[in-house]
Amino acid sequence: MVLTPLHGELGSALVSRTAPDLTAAPAPGPASGWLTQGGPALASVPLSGGSGFSYIYIPVVTTVVVTVLALLLRWIMGPGSRRGARVADPSQGLLIGVVATDATEAERVRQMLVDAGLRATSREVASRRQVLVWPDDVDRALQLIAEDRARRA
Repeated sequence: MVLTPLHGELGSALVSRTAPDLTAAPAPGPASGWLTQGGPALASVPLSGGSGFSYIYIPVVTTVVVTVLALLLRWIMGPGSRRGARVADPSQGLLIGVVATDATEAERVRQMLVDAGLRATSREVASRRQVLVWPDDVDRALQLIAEDRARRA
């Protein structure tokens, strides 16, 4: 055993270090690295000069940053961010219903929307017929239907 003086920021101390056995074959695995074959001992590796404050500071800052990001994402993606969005019935796929009425009126409304350049279709729902349009066309379709009803009233 060899006693090696260690001088650092915290003072000096004597550290015991055993001389490596160079005649033995190194053990396989990560322990067979440079530290076991005559390199510097772990005791001579200086520790960081940080204080114990960093043990509290880093987790607190990390927690604050994650909390701020979570609140920011909740605010951005919250229910109020999609005002006026229409939710489609999952059985309709991506299409959104704009009117449900009897079969002849639904066909007339569908044809009116198609003539206006909108993509529209219809389907049977219970005893009524529902006219469906793509999400991009919903506002224009509702406007055309309202104008048609005002004209017919």
